[in-house]
Amino acid sequence: MMADKQTIELAKLYDQRFRRQQKSNQRYLKLLFNDHFMIFLFIAFGAAVLLYQRYDGQALRLFHSFLSVWLLLALLLLLVGLRLGRIMTYLEEADRVFLIGADGFLVSHYLKKARRQAMLWLFPVQLLFFLAACPFFWQAGVRSTWQLLLILFLQLSVKAFSIEQSYRRLFHQSSNGALTVNWSIAQQQAAEQRNRRDRFFSLFAQVPQQVAAVKRRAYLDLLLEELPFSKAPEQQLALRILLRYEGGLTLVLRQWLLVLFLLPLLEKQAAYWPIAFLLAFCYLAKRQLWPVFHRAEAILWSPLLFVSQKKRRMAFHQAMNWLLFPLFVVLVLETAVLISLPAGVAGGILGLLMLQVFR
Repeated sequence: MMADKQTIELAKLYDQRFRRQQKSNQRYLKLLFNDHFMIFLFIAFGAAVLLYQRYDGQALRLFHSFLSVWLLLALLLLLVGLRLGRIMTYLEEADRVFLIGADGFLVSHYLKKARRQAMLWLFPVQLLFFLAACPFFWQAGVRSTWQLLLILFLQLSVKAFSIEQSYRRLFHQSSNGALTVNWSIAQQQAAEQRNRRDRFFSLFAQVPQQVAAVKRRAYLDLLLEELPFSKAPEQQLALRILLRYEGGLTLVLRQWLLVLFLLPLLEKQAAYWPIAFLLAFCYLAKRQLWPVFHRAEAILWSPLLFVSQKKRRMAFHQAMNWLLFPLFVVLVLETAVLISLPAGVAGGILGLLMLQVFR
């Protein structure tokens, strides 16, 4: 390898690391914003719009004080926005060795570029969250243009002050006023930024060098102790697989929570809408759980214990019904109480038939 290929181009170092990080982020964001998640976002956004329209014009005061649900939602959005946007230095552990003699470059060029990049992203990100909070400020009674502009100015000022404080922590100042890189703080800050990013993306994809937490769900032990293998061992094994396998139960619970949130919004709609939601939950839940059965089929000891595939499928179907029945009952009761008794009864009967028939 030629000697000029082994040198570090200091002038382009930050830009190279920035582009490399952006490519990595784009790759993970494609995995995050897949078809299923986009459909969920559209449904959740539509539900939020319907909920906003339902309570439009209502004060929603908390304990007869000046605080309201609208004001708390607006402040929550602003706080979430303030949490985003930090100085990304992209410093690595080896930099302390290879760039130890380039303090002047890091202080005057590299880290200043990191601060400039954070400041460039400051306004659009904070403006986006401010615009999202504006409808809630309007409902809370903050309707003056000057008041809203003052809130935006305070939000930008707080974020700019936070970035500036993080930037100042990266340096040591000597007695003669010269600045040098505080490597312990700078590398700790860069490591925290990388870990924060990797932890977020590891929720949706496998990130290299990021160990995924294994959740045993110990709280289910009390329930499983009451399900001995002495009676109906096929069903008990299938139920344990459903409860322990994260990919099945988690998806079903997410769907259940979404339907639980959407049903109250259908109070003034036609009766067939809540019935359709109940049937859709039964159908989608079964579709999400059946792949768990095929995954268990690949395990050797399952066919050895229970030879007949027909009996295994029947046992798994019964275990799915045991798991989904209490969730479905809660949805039926919510429909009967909040919407109408006939809709709850009709949805309950049709849903039970679908749970029994659909395999």
